[in-house]
Amino acid sequence: MEDYKKVISDIFMEEKSNEYIICKKCYPVLQEWDSGEIFEHFFQLMEEYILRNDVQLQEEEKTKILDVKKKYNKFLDGILETLIKDDVDKDTFYEKLWNSIKNMPLCDDETEKAGILYILCRNDLIPYYTDGETKEIEKADLWDLVEKNTKDIIAARSIVKQYSIAKEGNVNAQIKDGIKYASMLLNLLEQCEDDKDKIVIMSYIIRFIETNSMDTVKKMLIKKISENH
Repeated sequence: MEDYKKVISDIFMEEKSNEYIICKKCYPVLQEWDSGEIFEHFFQLMEEYILRNDVQLQEEEKTKILDVKKKYNKFLDGILETLIKDDVDKDTFYEKLWNSIKNMPLCDDETEKAGILYILCRNDLIPYYTDGETKEIEKADLWDLVEKNTKDIIAARSIVKQYSIAKEGNVNAQIKDGIKYASMLLNLLEQCEDDKDKIVIMSYIIRFIETNSMDTVKKMLIKKISENH
């Protein structure tokens, strides 16, 4: 297995390359080894490559990837959604994802498989993270915890909303603003008595972020519609 990992690692080290070329060269290696573990290793290396490099795709490569997206995006989204809803562990995630890709119906073209790899590499779910140690809160205790932490939940809502307003039209300062408001949220959580309080507040923070993201999309759509009329 180490030999195959080295083969893949060497592909990432080649000059005059980009993400799509790497995907094309790696797919036959992944197919030959046929392993969820090697599949995971590929995505880990790709994430490091993306962070270190800013290599543009050629126009014909962009066209190929767009064609692959049109044909298979819905299928890929369905696979990922099923795996997330099934709450699988990391090993199972990569094993089932690889099996789904290699056995995709009506897709025997390796260049299309390379396009599929590229699309997955650009999906925010991958590399897949899970710590396997999530804590459970009994339903009977949940509402007591919500009531206990109501003040901090409302404060968290305000912080998330402040950030969503501050970052609008201020692209260059988004990271700075993010650090500022993340620090405010961290201070809020550090005041909690125990982890269950933190978990309840964080669950609301996730919901607030989702709500504000939807509001941002709605604003963008409304702006786009108004510009076209």
